[in-house]
Amino acid sequence: MLPPREPAGDADGEASPTSRFGGAATTEGGDETNTEGDDSPSDKVVRRQMVHRQASKEIIEGIRRKRSTSIQSSTHDDDAQDKIDAEEARWRIPASFFYDPSSPELNPPLEDRELPRQGTRAARFMGFDFSRINNAVWTSNEEFAYITGHVVCFMNIHTRQRRFLHGRDNGGIGAVAMSPDMTYFAVAERSITSQPNVYIYSFKTMRQTDALIGQSQTCDLHAYKKRGASVDRHGADSGSGASLVRVRSPSCLAMDGENDTLGNETFLEVQEEIEEEIVSEDLCSALGIYAVHRCSAPRAGHTCAKAYLPPSAGQTRCRWNDRCMRCLPPPLYLNDTGCNVDGVFFRADGSCPYPVQGDVCNACAEIYLQEVCLGLCSDLCIWTNLSRFRGVFCTLRDPPPPPDQTMLLRILMIGGGVIGFFVLVYACRVLCRGVLAAREKAKQQRLKELQSRAKKGKLGAAKSMTTTRRVATRSETALDMQAAEGAASAGRTSMSLHSAGSMASLESRQDEAGTAQRSKRASVASAASEQIEEGGLRSLAESVQEEEEEEFMMKEKALRMLKAPTELTHWTTAEGKIEVALYRILRKGTMRGYASVAFSPHNKNHLAALGCAPDYLLSVWDWRNERLLLKCKAYGQDVFSIRWGQFPGMLTSVGVGHIRFWKMATTFTGLKLQGALGKFGASELSDISGFVELPDGKVVSGTEYGKLLVWEGVFVKVELMRAKEGTSAQEAATNLAGSPHAGAIDVILSDKENGLVISGGDDGFLRWWPIDEIDSAEADYDNGILEYGIRMRKEVRIPPSSEQHIYPAHIQHVAICPDGETWLVQDSRNGMVWLYDIASTNCNMVFSCHSKQVTGTVVSSSYSGLMMSCGMDGTVRAFNVSQAWDNELFRDARPLANAGVGATCIDATPELVDPSKRTVCVGYTDGTIRAFTACADGFLQLQALKPHKCMVKQLKYSGEDAGLMATLGEDNSVFFFQVQMLSEHAIPVGFVSIPSTVNFFAWDDTSGNVLLSLGDGSLLVLKSPIPESVDNTESYDISVNYISVMPDVPEIEDSDDEEEDEEDAEEAPEGEGDGEASPTAEEQPAETEGEADVDEEGKKKKKKKKKEKEQKAKDEDEDGEGQKEVIVTSVSRAIYIPGEGDDSERRIIFTGTGKYSGGLWECSLFGIQESRAAEVPLSERISTQLPGMLRSKLPKNINVTHLSLSPAGNWIIVGFADGRIWLVPRMSGCFLCANVSDGISGAVNSVQMNDDESMMVVAAGDGSLVTLLVSEELLNVAHLKAEGAEVNMEEAGDQLQQSIPELPETSMEGWSLPPKEAPGVMAINPDITDPEQYSIQDAKLKAEEDSAKAAAELKKLRVRERISEIREELVDLQVKNSQLVEAQLVGSDMVVDQEYINHLREDMENQIEQASA
Repeated sequence: MLPPREPAGDADGEASPTSRFGGAATTEGGDETNTEGDDSPSDKVVRRQMVHRQASKEIIEGIRRKRSTSIQSSTHDDDAQDKIDAEEARWRIPASFFYDPSSPELNPPLEDRELPRQGTRAARFMGFDFSRINNAVWTSNEEFAYITGHVVCFMNIHTRQRRFLHGRDNGGIGAVAMSPDMTYFAVAERSITSQPNVYIYSFKTMRQTDALIGQSQTCDLHAYKKRGASVDRHGADSGSGASLVRVRSPSCLAMDGENDTLGNETFLEVQEEIEEEIVSEDLCSALGIYAVHRCSAPRAGHTCAKAYLPPSAGQTRCRWNDRCMRCLPPPLYLNDTGCNVDGVFFRADGSCPYPVQGDVCNACAEIYLQEVCLGLCSDLCIWTNLSRFRGVFCTLRDPPPPPDQTMLLRILMIGGGVIGFFVLVYACRVLCRGVLAAREKAKQQRLKELQSRAKKGKLGAAKSMTTTRRVATRSETALDMQAAEGAASAGRTSMSLHSAGSMASLESRQDEAGTAQRSKRASVASAASEQIEEGGLRSLAESVQEEEEEEFMMKEKALRMLKAPTELTHWTTAEGKIEVALYRILRKGTMRGYASVAFSPHNKNHLAALGCAPDYLLSVWDWRNERLLLKCKAYGQDVFSIRWGQFPGMLTSVGVGHIRFWKMATTFTGLKLQGALGKFGASELSDISGFVELPDGKVVSGTEYGKLLVWEGVFVKVELMRAKEGTSAQEAATNLAGSPHAGAIDVILSDKENGLVISGGDDGFLRWWPIDEIDSAEADYDNGILEYGIRMRKEVRIPPSSEQHIYPAHIQHVAICPDGETWLVQDSRNGMVWLYDIASTNCNMVFSCHSKQVTGTVVSSSYSGLMMSCGMDGTVRAFNVSQAWDNELFRDARPLANAGVGATCIDATPELVDPSKRTVCVGYTDGTIRAFTACADGFLQLQALKPHKCMVKQLKYSGEDAGLMATLGEDNSVFFFQVQMLSEHAIPVGFVSIPSTVNFFAWDDTSGNVLLSLGDGSLLVLKSPIPESVDNTESYDISVNYISVMPDVPEIEDSDDEEEDEEDAEEAPEGEGDGEASPTAEEQPAETEGEADVDEEGKKKKKKKKKEKEQKAKDEDEDGEGQKEVIVTSVSRAIYIPGEGDDSERRIIFTGTGKYSGGLWECSLFGIQESRAAEVPLSERISTQLPGMLRSKLPKNINVTHLSLSPAGNWIIVGFADGRIWLVPRMSGCFLCANVSDGISGAVNSVQMNDDESMMVVAAGDGSLVTLLVSEELLNVAHLKAEGAEVNMEEAGDQLQQSIPELPETSMEGWSLPPKEAPGVMAINPDITDPEQYSIQDAKLKAEEDSAKAAAELKKLRVRERISEIREELVDLQVKNSQLVEAQLVGSDMVVDQEYINHLREDMENQIEQASA
């Protein structure tokens, strides 16, 4: 069976009932088939089928007659609707219009020095942007979409297959949304150079092709038997003279871009013939009958997908059909026609079945069962209440319109309108008179100026001829517009028919219009000349502005109408890339990028988009016609999301410290967007990201502090708390157990069927709360108590607690599958997306990646496809980039003791240290460095050291010969380590403290010196220390010789194009409320020679005015009147590159801010003498002035965050803060630009190339991790362009695209990595988990201090021992003296110095008196 034909001109894509059931079957000759005279079983069934189809046709035709009669009666002799239609025709876009992917509007031209963008191609996307609160959107029951950098990834949760949709603007993807009917996909983007757009894609095409890929269906010709041939039980043709009709399947025609009206008519004819071939149950084979019964048993989509069938033509599972809510055999599984089983005919293409007895579906209102209404009669009937299975809920899909009973109301409205019209006309006349008087005065003044300038000779004959040509050109343009309108009418006809005859008609109308135009040119030109001669300057001055506006509008309208629909392109299975039909482009909705976008569930034409910084604009669009309906500033700070309410015209936006309720209201001046800011009142102010609207209009929102707020109107009605377990509903209000969640609540959902509200947040729990208790909650305003307790019904931890998952999830977002059975949980703490089954409560990981910015990458040169990365989430991960998806192999995460510690940098050990090249060293925010070796079963940690007390900003190994490693701390100290063998890895040598901010350092592989980029605008070269000559026994603080230079660079001169762009940007209006796109350069009228001269004079005057403004600004700054932001000159990145030609001297290229901004500069240190640190310390250094030259221009006012040289030295790689990278050939000044990450938060942190320079891995601040393949011919094209040869960029782009190499797929088993327990590899020291651990320097100083204290204590002990010995001698002498009879000494005789003793006593008494006072 084939899909029903869409009627021409139907905007929403719904098929009409007439096309579904068609008319009577016909033979090849076109005559109706008569089956009454044949008594065969086939004729009996055919007769019943004809009755069913004829009855359905009569019902539908009756409905259409009633509708047509009602409409004609209500609009008879009323031209108001005709006027409205004529007004709408000015901006309405045909429903069949699609954008041409090759149009210049969608393919911006290359810059002068830019290489074709086809030179690189993104191959793997291994990131997920967890900074976006809502970064998961379901596109079907099996597939969801998420954003990473510049692409939207589509992932199948069953097959894990991924496909990618690339962004069109250069700032990344801001937000995505799916239309409620799952037909259109909106991509709101961001831009770094211009205003971003919202792109609407036709998702119907994507789903059709997705089905083809999932089923492995081939586009072969399928045979359909004509009338008169019998079919045996197994579908074999037993007739001898039966003719066969071979046509392509519908999905194959969709793939080929042939799904036009003529093809659908062929399908309908074959469909009728197939339906008339139903003979009996013998038509279905045993396998088909089994498949029908097997697939009819499941009652839901998730159970249907698990129903497996015997293999047949590649199909193994049943398919769920949302239209009839049934599980059916897959397409073409039964046979070429279908199966009649149990009185139901199951179609071969997997579409909805229908009963053989046609009268079952004649009266939809009499059907009381949902499974009959939707399951069997879905072509004609529709179930209006999906939550109920029984009852009077079945009605016609296209019900007749209600009778018009508003005649009296219309008479009153017309009478009031007439009165109001006359009042309005009188007011307008008074207003217009004043306006006309003012205009007349301005025209008189302008005429005087023109006449005076003409007298002075500034206009002269050239101006007259120019004016003549301009008038003639405008007249010709008017004729062009008339011809364009006629051609557009033919174009719309061709859009609906898609036939060669229609296109020929279109060409003929265009030729006729061109002939008419040429025939009137002479008369127009002569009339214009007479006008000038008779003093037509006045008339020209009056009509110039009106003619220009009319000309632009007509040209824009003609351009839209003349665009023919293009061939649709779809999924491509080779690389998983998506190329889909671009349906609409919404322009000028915001300045920099979008934060959220949402389709309206009430009006299929409305879409809301929320802009991010700096304007935070909320825009409402009529997206089908690309019309901006409303635009308003949403808030003054960051906004998170916009969501449509459950009532038409209602929206809610949330963000930093606010919630705002919007209403689209019709006022006297037109449609307006009114926003009411929520007032927290006595509640604590909080950021809001999750909220849900209750059935009665109240809103429940989450908070940062774990409470649930109930909003009624714009005020907080009550703060919901968690009640103690076991309490009743009455007791729960005051028996509080605490906040609903421990931490922020970011997710609020609604389960309307069960009457529950679901919340989730930072503590990793999903909790269910009853809506009835929330609705009845009341605050105690008398006592000032807003808290109210409600009982929790259920809770689930994401993920379940285990040894493998020690951290609970930070639930940022929950996306519910359309079938309601499967949830996607976005976990920003663990960097995972979980798949939660609501029925079985199983929680499985969908994929894992870095949850914060990726700070570094390493590409292995020994194992093809092995790549390792680190991120601010503290993890080190290994990937196999040769696989199409599921690239992550294993990871190392920090334990609970190091929670919050991030990894800042990573580098691979040289071959001298690790010949296998599978060891990396990683720096962390707590000042530690750790060495890891990749093994078959994960990372093995070899060593852990703590060289810094602060964050490690950079870590880098030197060349193979030097055997050193350096780390840069946030305290601007550079620590050197000696690395020679893996068993010892890093041995501390010493550190050098730099008295200035160090932004970056680079090794010189030739000399072993270290080049530092300093924040004071200077370059500092440190001589690398020799480990054997460094004395670090007492301290690791060392000093080395150095070279300090201050580059002197010239000012970059702006080109004429850049100046014009800046001038146009200044003159452009800040905001345009109408949302209309400005005319492109192609739409501007052609300039004549006279106009070119005048414009040249205008450009000179504009340049002169610009210089005067700059001089005035400088004078104001000198006088202190103007306050201009001071940009500090700083070197952000600097590296060494080899000399060119015979020059063997290493040169330095650098860039930075201030005077270094906007350029890549080059200098040489040849002849600069080094300074001795012993004579001139670094704190007293004097930088030598060094001339620098401009090597290449860079984008203005964009910070460079990465600068490196490719392994083979052919490319200079530049990464920017706005997410783009440049590949600059080392021998030329051209470049290739690739946008890989978000333009706001996706600063490029690391770019690594493999050894043959065919692939590079880019890590960015938005969590994106992308691999880019580089064309083999890109370097040759760059050399040709540098030599001045003429290169056709289009042909070169095609050649580059064809020469991009493919990644050979390898497996981890092919690498033969040893396990952790393999001999020869063992840990050097245990891990450092104590945050209070001493650094290497502090540990040494502490040890020295401890030894000094021990030596002092030992000396004190020796003195005490000597004193005790003297005391013992004194006692012995006193004893001997007492034993003498003669010559015995008295006490005073034994005092050596009595005066000294008296002095000591006085001193002691004085101290006692001072202490007592």
